[in-house]
Amino acid sequence: MPRILPLEWRKKNPIEYPEQITALPWLPQDILAEICLYLPPHELYNLSQVNRSIRAFLTSRSNAGFIWHRAMEDAVAEGTMPPLPPYLENHELAWARLVFSDYCSICFYTFTNPVPGMFVQWSFNSRMCSICIMSQIQKRLPRELKRHLKRQEWRELLPYIVFHTGDTPLYLSKEVTDFTREYLSLSTSQERADFLSRRRIRTAAVNRHVNECIEWQRSIAWVAEKPEPPRPTALGLPRPSVAARVRETPSRAEKFTRFLIRFSWYRTASLSFDV
Repeated sequence: MPRILPLEWRKKNPIEYPEQITALPWLPQDILAEICLYLPPHELYNLSQVNRSIRAFLTSRSNAGFIWHRAMEDAVAEGTMPPLPPYLENHELAWARLVFSDYCSICFYTFTNPVPGMFVQWSFNSRMCSICIMSQIQKRLPRELKRHLKRQEWRELLPYIVFHTGDTPLYLSKEVTDFTREYLSLSTSQERADFLSRRRIRTAAVNRHVNECIEWQRSIAWVAEKPEPPRPTALGLPRPSVAARVRETPSRAEKFTRFLIRFSWYRTASLSFDV
């Protein structure tokens, strides 16, 4: 437990907090821990945002590790929170922040009246707005890997997202860069084969956990389709969401159909003018 400075040594804060909040950091650790044992994960997350001393207590594994573990177990059993991913063990606060926070992980844009789990990209363990996600994903393979790996293998090696069924998978650019650097740093074929085997096992675990999170979203009552509020652009106009922009993008067949319609109109108009 970090040292808590006496009240007279601390900087004066112009914000006046209620007496219940100002007295909370001065409780003995055993009493504070006993109180936290009865709180669900979202209340623990909100409590960790009160001040630095309480946050330091709740982020200490020696002090609050058993509190988070018990709260997570109870919440998962009740269905009020998705299960913790196996590759994020002992990071319950980070997982609670992802599920219950209300801001973008990249630009910290605050969503309006968010609900737990909404706008979260479970494959990437991140909550991103419609603008940031387009700058953080990619669908093309790096040139250095095209002669080593086939495009079909990428789904088994890296987590991905799709906006609609049948769309091209989109990968997190940072993870693609790390994967490329680590793969090319291996010299022998056996080392690369072992690395790809580990990646397949990890990606399979990620995909299983993503399916569990999606099933959790479908089971809870608060996930009614809630559209993301429009983001302001430089011109002050609302920016459509990612899914809306993808739906509005015409396919090749639609472009060709529009071309035929325009061509037939011009052809008909030219014939009528010649007559």
